[in-house]
Amino acid sequence: MSVLPPSPDFLNSGEDIKYNVLHSIFCECGQKIANNQSEMQRLKDQLRQDYIVCRIDYINLQHKLDDHDQKFKVVCVAMSGMMVGMLVLLVVVLNFIVKLRRWVDLKKWWLQSILDACSSVIAWVDEI
Repeated sequence: MSVLPPSPDFLNSGEDIKYNVLHSIFCECGQKIANNQSEMQRLKDQLRQDYIVCRIDYINLQHKLDDHDQKFKVVCVAMSGMMVGMLVLLVVVLNFIVKLRRWVDLKKWWLQSILDACSSVIAWVDEI
């Protein structure tokens, strides 16, 4: 997986950095570094998969929330329509009751006027 560094003879030893020391450190710890790199790659892959799973879960949850929001709006519109319908029905029933009461009062007045006329006729007949 990892490429071995060049040999210490090939490195420029005239610099301030001791390349041969770095080379020996890399050669001694090369297996650990390679293991760490493979572990990091495995962790990156696992994180990528976890991110994809979380993103899919988030999208599914968002769709469910959108569906519930739409259902809530439909229920609100239906309930509002039912409330308006019940209010209209209440107004119609109250109007009918008021008209019925007026009709009953009119009928009572009409019957009372007939009774008054009859009693006045009876009183007139009694006088004769």
